[in-house]
Amino acid sequence: MSDIHEWLEELDLGQYADAFDENGIDSRSLPHLNDQDLKDIGITLLGHRRVLLAALHALSPMPSPAPEPVDDGETEMKAAPREAERRQLTVMFCDLVGSTELSAKLDPEELSKLMQAYRKACSDVIGRYDGHVAQYLGDGVMVYFGWPTAHEDDAQRTVRAGLDIIVAVAGLTASERLGVRIGIATGRVVVGESGADEGVDSKLAVGETPNLAARIQGLAKPGTVAIAQSTRRLIGGAFALEDMGNQAFKGIDGETTVFRVIGESAAESRFDAAHGVGLTPFVGRDTEVAMLLDRWEQAKDGEGQVVLLQGEPGIGKSRITQVLRDRLEEQPHTRLRYQCSPYHTNSAFHPIIEQLERASGFARDDSPDAKLDKLENLLGLDSDTVRSVAPLLAAMMSLPIERYPPLNLSPQKQKERTLQTLADQVAALSKTRPLLMIFEDAHWIDPTTQEVLDILVPAIANQSVLAIITFRPEYTPPWSGLGHLAPLSLTRLGKRFAATLVETVGHQLPDSVREQIVAKTDGVPLFLEELTKTVVETGADAAVAIPDTLQDSLMARLDRLAPVREVAQIGACIGREFSQALLAEVSPLSENELGDALQQLINSELIFRSGSDSAPRYTFKHALVQDTAYGSLLKSRRQNLHMSIARAIETQDAEARVTEPEILAHHYQNANDAETAASLWLAAGRIAIGRVAFPEAIGHLNNGLGLIDLVSESRHRDELELDLRTALGTGYIAIKGWPAPEILETLGPALPLCRKLGATHPLWVTLFNLYGHHVCHAEFDQADDCVTQLFDAADEPQSELAIMGHWCGGVNSFLKGDLGDAIRHFDELANAYDFERHKHIVKELNLDPMALHCVWGGHAQWMMGWPDRAARTARDGIDHAKRVGHPFNTAFCLTMIPQVFGYRGERQPAESWSNEGLEISRTQGLGIIEYWTHPFFSGAFFAAVGDHESGVELMRAGQALFQSLGGLAFNSLIRTNLAEALAATGRLQEGLAEIEDSLAMIERTGERVCEAESLRVKGELLLLDDADNIADAEACFQKAIEIARGQSAKSWELRGAMSMARLWQGQGKKTEAHDLLAPVYGWFTEGFDTADLKDAQALLEELK
Repeated sequence: MSDIHEWLEELDLGQYADAFDENGIDSRSLPHLNDQDLKDIGITLLGHRRVLLAALHALSPMPSPAPEPVDDGETEMKAAPREAERRQLTVMFCDLVGSTELSAKLDPEELSKLMQAYRKACSDVIGRYDGHVAQYLGDGVMVYFGWPTAHEDDAQRTVRAGLDIIVAVAGLTASERLGVRIGIATGRVVVGESGADEGVDSKLAVGETPNLAARIQGLAKPGTVAIAQSTRRLIGGAFALEDMGNQAFKGIDGETTVFRVIGESAAESRFDAAHGVGLTPFVGRDTEVAMLLDRWEQAKDGEGQVVLLQGEPGIGKSRITQVLRDRLEEQPHTRLRYQCSPYHTNSAFHPIIEQLERASGFARDDSPDAKLDKLENLLGLDSDTVRSVAPLLAAMMSLPIERYPPLNLSPQKQKERTLQTLADQVAALSKTRPLLMIFEDAHWIDPTTQEVLDILVPAIANQSVLAIITFRPEYTPPWSGLGHLAPLSLTRLGKRFAATLVETVGHQLPDSVREQIVAKTDGVPLFLEELTKTVVETGADAAVAIPDTLQDSLMARLDRLAPVREVAQIGACIGREFSQALLAEVSPLSENELGDALQQLINSELIFRSGSDSAPRYTFKHALVQDTAYGSLLKSRRQNLHMSIARAIETQDAEARVTEPEILAHHYQNANDAETAASLWLAAGRIAIGRVAFPEAIGHLNNGLGLIDLVSESRHRDELELDLRTALGTGYIAIKGWPAPEILETLGPALPLCRKLGATHPLWVTLFNLYGHHVCHAEFDQADDCVTQLFDAADEPQSELAIMGHWCGGVNSFLKGDLGDAIRHFDELANAYDFERHKHIVKELNLDPMALHCVWGGHAQWMMGWPDRAARTARDGIDHAKRVGHPFNTAFCLTMIPQVFGYRGERQPAESWSNEGLEISRTQGLGIIEYWTHPFFSGAFFAAVGDHESGVELMRAGQALFQSLGGLAFNSLIRTNLAEALAATGRLQEGLAEIEDSLAMIERTGERVCEAESLRVKGELLLLDDADNIADAEACFQKAIEIARGQSAKSWELRGAMSMARLWQGQGKKTEAHDLLAPVYGWFTEGFDTADLKDAQALLEELK
């Protein structure tokens, strides 16, 4: 029943859930309900029943196409009812003021005629703006803009319609003066037809928006339009508004800011109205601007130019003309700007009249004579010329012309004279100063204005005029063969410029979010700007968000293709790219019908085709168009489509679960089959890990883990969760490292699952990674507990559990300073390791036990006084890692092992290894190696071989990242090297601070592997700071020697003895110095060509 409850909630009809339960309605009976059934279970509201019937109609996987109707001459053909769908809708509520009083005053017949006139006046205006009358509610009218056909400017259309309705109703001839009040709101709804009845009452929107519009209408004063903040956001600066403050409405959560519409603003163009002063930086169009400036220079010299500026909506046509205007601001010139309108495509001379009214300074309350005076003043002509020109222009502008001599022209001749007069005016203006003419949005040009352009464009060739005509691809300029015409097509911004724009608008967003925005918006500046603003202002997910400001525009593109829109919706469910073969499996259309539908989508530039003729593929031109098509479907319809798509994929490709599990997982997840989807996400994650594609693996595995709570309790469910968690832990480690909190969050719950299921394989993977997390946090007791659990579960010495036990036990003992126990563990690991048996471990952990034995074993061997053995172990580790061939494991070893050679004072081959490891990490996207292990350990190596500046920079970078993840381990190892390098670069006090922090952290955590060396370095820095710090330095050296002896760390002991010997040598105690150093040096049996042993030998010679 939960699915039915969700379905009802989606329709905002959750109040009927109990009625469905009480009547035993389940998924089997649901599709068979009819209107009488709904009445029988208590759903009495007609509107709610119709919404339910529309949604029930959409539940089938794909409705069969209706048979062609037969026109018998008697039956009018009816359009098929639209299925319920999700929409952004702008809703207008219009209420006749004082209707109750009118009904009391007027005879019913008179009232009926008045109401008919009122409704017709409203309907005429609404039709002019292509709105939809949803219902007449007595004296009220509910109107939708955005359904059944959306427009890119539905919010503006609604407001303009509201203002015009006020004027139209006030102008009705009636015994009583009539007035209306209007409320408008915008938001998401479910809207559609049930098909049960005819007439406008069958079309109802369900959601909060109609209710909000009705409430706002009640707040509006007579003769005014009031709008919600949701509508205010969409109309930009197109209207002058008065803030009515925040209002609380019954049945509406929270407060809503309401505005009164005063009237249209004085904005010169659509672009100015939409953007005002809030312009984003202009990027990526330098070449185009340079071309326009070049044409301007030619025009100034009397060689007129016409630039045909083409581009899709939002690509930046108006913006580039704005930039040109700004660039020419300081140059003497005249500018004329004409704005074509989608509301006036059949209004003769509309953009020219609007420009003249604006230039003349007409005010709303000017008398006709005042307007004529202003027009004459604008023309600035002598009296004779005014008499010949002004009446033509005045007539064009519907102004009275009685003050002028009669024209005595036929309508055709008057039109011809008017056209020529307009052309002559342009020529006259260009003789005084260069003229810049901008015709915006010629795709909406009215036929008469087109005739004006047809005269102007050829004539401009010999005038000082630059004319720029902007238009969308659907407009075809009628001029050809003219040398002064230049086409300029604006293309999408490249990724670099797109990223710059997003960075400017959303600089506070994470890099990953900005990258998502760039990828989704396809280089369209408007899309880039609006999506970035939406994410910044609302915190919406960039991967799925569609800005409210773009909803209407995107939906309009789909609505223009209503007959084939369903094909686009199915394609959107498949993905940004889809094959015709898969589409054919899901669509009910025949092969020819489907081909025709796809061709219409191609012709409309919603999709484009690729692939071969035998296997064509299609791609949505814009990701946001795909998202809009997808988002318009009801969730229940989406689920059915995704299930059909998943089954079709498996029918077409029996290996799909192996070759592209992530595609199937996506569809099964959206079909609400959580268990199948989670299993497929696991398969996809494992494949990605095998390809070292860790970010993708993490995404897949998190998708699967997010579905686990939706899977029914069972052993299989527990196994699925355990597998997802162990694989996800591996992915996180590769990207973020063991200290990351995600490791414990992911693997902590996996351990009890291992025990519950008795699962050995996941157990050693989980315990190892949990061990890595604890040891990186210097939580050695918890790390020891993981080692104990590994050995307790091991049933034989070569088992993975035993191998991992020795690995973890060795590293833990090493860090605590028990070098002998560390070597024992590493030796036992080496004895038990079998390449063929254990080579699979690297696939589970990204690391190979034998290679890592060589890393830490090399460090331990050097510390215990075996420099040559350490070097051999390190080289063996590199060779073994390359043999295993796993990129993460190889890069890890290449960046960790160089420090062994740093101890020896040898730059090569370690430097080459370090660089090789860094390159692998960058190529493979191994962030934890690039940003932690390389700077951390290779930085220590560079400092050890004398490149102190590089060493400091790298170690600090690695230290910062490690600490940001909560990491504490390896503290003494790195801080000691860092302190010594800082001192060597003249930053002695910083070095002393690092050493003090290191020693404090040693006491706090118990990580003592470099305690002796930390004390020795402290003593050296104390002497550098003040030569009189002899006692403190001697105490440090003495303690360092004692600790080193206790750890059998002969190399640390040798360094401590050399520091003490040099101190005593300076005090004249050569014999004591020699007697201290000689036995330590004499213990060594190898490594005499290494830096420390050569220094010790030289010092002994001095002490003889």
